[in-house]
Amino acid sequence: PWFNEPKKKDAGEDADPLCIVRKDRTWGVLGVFDGMGGAGARKYVHKDTGEEHTAAYWASRIVKSSVEALLNERPIGRDPIEYIEGNLHKAIVEKLNEAIVNFPSASTTMSKMIRKLPTTLALCAFKVEEDFVDIRCYWAGDSRVYMLNKNGVTLLTIDDADAPDGDPFSPANMDLAMNNTVCQDREFRINKSLLKLKLEKDNPFVLIPCTDGCFGYYKNPIEFESMLRSQLLNSSDEDNWSDKIKKAIIDNIQQDDFSMSIISLGVNTFAELKECLSYIKDNTLFDSYFEWRDGIINGIASLQSQIEECNEKMSEIRGKKEKLIETSKQYDVDLDLFIRKWKEQEEIAKRYDVNFGSIEGSSAYTAIKKKIDNRNNSITLLDDEFETIHNNWSMLKERLEEMQLESDRRNNEWYEKYKLTISIVKPSGTI
Repeated sequence: PWFNEPKKKDAGEDADPLCIVRKDRTWGVLGVFDGMGGAGARKYVHKDTGEEHTAAYWASRIVKSSVEALLNERPIGRDPIEYIEGNLHKAIVEKLNEAIVNFPSASTTMSKMIRKLPTTLALCAFKVEEDFVDIRCYWAGDSRVYMLNKNGVTLLTIDDADAPDGDPFSPANMDLAMNNTVCQDREFRINKSLLKLKLEKDNPFVLIPCTDGCFGYYKNPIEFESMLRSQLLNSSDEDNWSDKIKKAIIDNIQQDDFSMSIISLGVNTFAELKECLSYIKDNTLFDSYFEWRDGIINGIASLQSQIEECNEKMSEIRGKKEKLIETSKQYDVDLDLFIRKWKEQEEIAKRYDVNFGSIEGSSAYTAIKKKIDNRNNSITLLDDEFETIHNNWSMLKERLEEMQLESDRRNNEWYEKYKLTISIVKPSGTI
């Protein structure tokens, strides 16, 4: 099974995954293609059809079609895996060069950051030979191929990205810039990895090519593996498993287009697959991580709720103060008018040598002053209340920032523990 879920309907830049598998599953080729929305954001209009999409949209589909065409053109009797390896790079370059002429706007000058028809590529080709499976992966960019078995996760590809600490899979290195992708206007490499596995009845495995929208927005790689296994446990067949994975990724707050292809090998029934792969080898690590993560999530949510409550109270106080000032403006006008008139009367009284008395002795003056004093006292009380809440708000914000920093630090520590349970197949060259 496979799926392709766009973030925006009819504008997804992932092509539908490739899933060409012989019925007896003795060989197959799976792949995903993620058009690069940043470098390929420029709109291209097809000169014949008038259809308009981003360069990224076109790129992923053109490169997929080149792989499909390559397989369809394979001479009868030729080994499909060897044929792909020997012709893949050339086929993609030729297809991109043929396609670019359909987009007149691609000939205009572009910035150095923009690419013509840029996309990632992650292919997984397998062939069963007696009791072994020959697996070969080919990729450019940050789409990945995972292998899942009872021992854990094996990463069959390594992102083409310059990670500061050398580990592109670390949660500390989310959304790294890529240093190699398929495109029409630059040279690119296609990386290769090899893995040969013995078929064991008690240890089937699943091959999972997927784009970064599938795994990239989980807080920790632990969560991605856990999701795959937990959805398997609750599924009735491969198609149902695929549907549940898609829903789980959406529920994790989908932030990108995402696509995935899935195939299981070395097992006769889905029930056997569930029995072997639903179980997480290091339950203690996973259970401890999720207990910690849930505590962090609840703690952060509580602080955010308190901060929002403070914001609401401060906003309410500001409103009260503004209303009080607005409704009491007349007091200041009345006082100013009263004082001016008093002074005028006082000047007249002086000319006639009449004792006019003190303004403070006037009941009208006293009444106005009392209103103003009450208003000012109320403002002072509101300001004091605001300051108290603001101080609490500042303290909560500081605690939240500290908790988030500590969470990031601990999250990386959890990954270091998790990394001990996974395997990474090193590239064996390029094609």
